[in-house]
Amino acid sequence: SQDVRVVTHRGLVGLETSGHPSGDLTVALAGVNELAETLKQSGRVPGSVTSLLGVGLTMLGKPSNIDGKAAVEMPVKVNNGKVGVGSFTVAKVPKLF
Repeated sequence: SQDVRVVTHRGLVGLETSGHPSGDLTVALAGVNELAETLKQSGRVPGSVTSLLGVGLTMLGKPSNIDGKAAVEMPVKVNNGKVGVGSFTVAKVPKLF
């Protein structure tokens, strides 16, 4: 059977005058452990990182569910070209114009 990974979100993102997206979202992710295993097997993400993924997301978020599937819900902030979860920058976003 195929593992199911589901993401939902709510909130608003707009554009700053600098061209960067900006906003606050709440993101829920189901299938965290399956996602970590897929990333590990792909070889694109080191095993040491994937093993911490589930624990880290659980610590940063709160338990939730999506269509009856266990999930973790966390706040995501987009500001000045950075995407943050908690106090951690997890990605950078280029200017859109």
